[in-house]
Amino acid sequence: MHGINFLLAESLDGGGVSSLHLDPQGKTYSQVLLELEIPVPEQDACNWGLV
Repeated sequence: MHGINFLLAESLDGGGVSSLHLDPQGKTYSQVLLELEIPVPEQDACNWGLV
């Protein structure tokens, strides 16, 4: 499985993690990350089966 784990240290000032409710801030961050375009060298894309 190909994946990336992001750690956003202190990004919510303790707001999201100190609450027992669902974390809408984390869902917002994940949506922003999903929409990012990340440049990948063509050779790497071929090696990873992305082309």
